[in-house]
Amino acid sequence: MTLEEKILVLQATTVFRGLPEPCLERILEGSIVRFLEQGAVLFKAGESLEQVAVLLTGVVRTFRLTNQAREFTLGVHAPRAVLGVLAVFQNAQPLFTAEMLEAGSVLLLDAHVLQKIVTRDVVVAYALLQYAVSRQNALMQRIDDVFFADLNTRVAKILLEHNIADGWLLPKNAVLAAELGTVPELVSRKLGEFYRMGFIRLEKRRVWVINVTALQDLL
Repeated sequence: MTLEEKILVLQATTVFRGLPEPCLERILEGSIVRFLEQGAVLFKAGESLEQVAVLLTGVVRTFRLTNQAREFTLGVHAPRAVLGVLAVFQNAQPLFTAEMLEAGSVLLLDAHVLQKIVTRDVVVAYALLQYAVSRQNALMQRIDDVFFADLNTRVAKILLEHNIADGWLLPKNAVLAAELGTVPELVSRKLGEFYRMGFIRLEKRRVWVINVTALQDLL
């Protein structure tokens, strides 16, 4: 991948969008592109972070372990997501683990290069601060969805969010379950239940909402 292509990738992300090209060039010093198989770990919570990942293809899940050794999924991330960038404010020690839910390619930025830039460039520091606020808001919404809404509500909400005329092509079971904060078996069971109740239409992996009111009543 050329430097120009890498710059275009950064410009398409929420974190680095709007930064001047010379700044992006400095951020990209020492960057590499790597393909990772499903299940590969990008980084682990509490361990030294050497690289910040920009997802090019594939799907990444971020999660934390609870005191009971249970996993709590913080988010499911699609291409153009930036992972681990806020660790530059924590001496490069992320608070969560990131792993590939689906195989794909990542653009890896040198975390120490980015750390130095943040301490010297107020524009970059402000961009990361804005991103931190947006991530905090997203995390609070995630906690509300998982802890204070039952599975009926969570599934109904995601179906309504993806209610399009051509039908929503469902993600793989593992991806959808992670996004909903549950396990694939329960998601399949709930979709089947909604289908039998006439709330949705299913054809292979594509779903249409045919009773919007019924799903809205579950929210």
